[in-house]
Amino acid sequence: MEEKYQVAEKIDGVIERMLKANAKVTQSQGSIVSLPKAELNLLGQIETARDVIMEVLGNHCDRTLLQDIFGGDCTRIVQIRSICEGIKLSEMNQGDQRLPTCVRACQSVEKVLIDLGDGEALHKAHVRLREGTKPVAEWVTKAATPARAAEALPERSAEPSAERLLSLVRADA
Repeated sequence: MEEKYQVAEKIDGVIERMLKANAKVTQSQGSIVSLPKAELNLLGQIETARDVIMEVLGNHCDRTLLQDIFGGDCTRIVQIRSICEGIKLSEMNQGDQRLPTCVRACQSVEKVLIDLGDGEALHKAHVRLREGTKPVAEWVTKAATPARAAEALPERSAEPSAERLLSLVRADA
């Protein structure tokens, strides 16, 4: 049980850092000094996300952890994939394999979630993102602290958690 909260906190922190690093890459466009540093920082966060995802995927015997972390309203996995798919790297880093391997890891999680019965929730999360109901930059994570992790993980409804996420973003801004 404790592992679930630790992994949730870790992935939530990575998503938050990915969003910030991606914003920094956007700000650094055109700068030959700050852009490479910003991109490497972003790629480091992508690598961490991929590694956590692969670690959770690696437990083939028990999919409970995967469903607890990435299932439910499926916001976490949709956030990570959306961030990755929206990244435009400079020529210098276009060949870096961390980005495509993270996207493939997200796709693998999505396939497992569909097999576990979360296909509809996954579809709804993608629709919310596509329709702009909650821009990915506003989808900051629910379980940013251990206290919030305990109340956030069992929750299966998207709307209350989305409101909580939005309030966290506003509080952090």
